[in-house]
Amino acid sequence: MGRTMALYVNPGMLQWAREESGLTIEAAAKKIGVPPARLIRWEEGSELPTIPQLRKMASVYHRPTAIFYLNSPPPRLEMPDFRRLKSPVDFPPSPELILEIRKIHQRREAAIMLAEFGPQYSWDFVGSIKDMSDPERHAEDIRSLLGIENGFLKGVRNDYDSFNRWRSAVESLGILVFLLRGVPVEEMRGLAIGKKPYPVIAVNRKDSPRARTFTLIHELCHVMMGESTICDIEEDGNQFNPNAKEVFCNHVAGAVLVPRTALLESPTVRKHERGRERWTDAELGKLGSEFHVSKEVILRRLLILGRTTHEFYGWMAEQWRARPTEAKSGGRETVPERVVRVVGPRFVDLLMTAHSEGAITLDDISELLDMKLKHLDAVEVLLMKGA
Repeated sequence: MGRTMALYVNPGMLQWAREESGLTIEAAAKKIGVPPARLIRWEEGSELPTIPQLRKMASVYHRPTAIFYLNSPPPRLEMPDFRRLKSPVDFPPSPELILEIRKIHQRREAAIMLAEFGPQYSWDFVGSIKDMSDPERHAEDIRSLLGIENGFLKGVRNDYDSFNRWRSAVESLGILVFLLRGVPVEEMRGLAIGKKPYPVIAVNRKDSPRARTFTLIHELCHVMMGESTICDIEEDGNQFNPNAKEVFCNHVAGAVLVPRTALLESPTVRKHERGRERWTDAELGKLGSEFHVSKEVILRRLLILGRTTHEFYGWMAEQWRARPTEAKSGGRETVPERVVRVVGPRFVDLLMTAHSEGAITLDDISELLDMKLKHLDAVEVLLMKGA
């Protein structure tokens, strides 16, 4: 019985699933545990996999087994345009990134379908930025849209807490904010889908919390420009970046996170000798801790506000260019904690409400949250605690 062949499987669907996962014949065969030649024969239809082998393929390609029996593939996954800021060479997305983008589209489609069970939002801000002439003004408009006032970060315990506070403000607009797992920061740091309803921002979980916060607001700027993008963002890379939109979004993000008045009135800046262009690492570090952003963001703001020179900024930027630095491990986390952090409590709450109204099944929730149902009670406890 263990050698039962998977009757009527569509060889074309085997090839489609592998290619859509971004895997070569060799890479897929290694994951499945068969010689490449055998996988080729399956895809050609000259040999059939066993049912256990078919299930293994489904696991590797992150697809339901039933999809291999379809006559033709489902609609192709929409991939936002890539921006590669560090390399002029365009290259295809990794299998890990393809999988994460597929999950994002699946979750966004679910949110749209279940919108009646969540809060009602106005997405008029999507596409509202029509020009790039005054990034400081647009930054003020974004702070106003988010309801950011003086003292917004008061009581913040650490950089993770700061990111979560900014994330909550962005999610309050009806934007789905997700954390991407398993994708190197060298490949991407942020993603935006600037469409109504339920625009999406995703940031790389491997990035440091300060970098995540910068990426979050950078991608919010793209959403407000009505753009769908995948970005490899350099916080300090403005003067070296030929892409005007990236320069603009970097400027806006810096001004949102580090407002002009707040920076210039900071005790560290006021104590700094006026006209002295060089800033010590300790000064930049202290300001970074005050605003929960990187030293690069602080120095760029000081340059824009005329408190340092392009020469000093360029010299310091060269020291930082070898980064980004990935986030240090925050210790072990439970599966429910990981789920709530990755998809956000608002999305989880939407699914729970929809389930209570009979709109979706528990299996739907399990698939959308990418977890086993045995963890659902613990997820609900975290929601009640305000995780």
